Amino acid sequence: MYHCRISERKTRENHDSVDRKHRIKKKKKKKKKKKKKKKEEEEEEEERRRRRRRREDEEESVTRRIQDKRRQKERRHTSRAG
Repeated sequence: MYHCRISERKTRENHDSVDRKHRIKKKKKKKKKKKKKKKEEEEEEEERRRRRRRREDEEESVTRRIQDKRRQKERRHTSRAG
């Protein structure tokens, strides 16, 4: 009977430690998942910024090209008239 109580206590303690380990492992996994999600979100945000920047640069270059063509036309007209 005494032996039985000791073994019960040991199994209970063992289960407790297993539960503790499991909780810790679960917590670490959750933390890792959260970190991964955060990293992915940051990468997506960076990609959006890059696209936006690229689009703005393209728009700027188009407007610059149009302005250059306009200036060239004006120069041609002024050189002919002058």
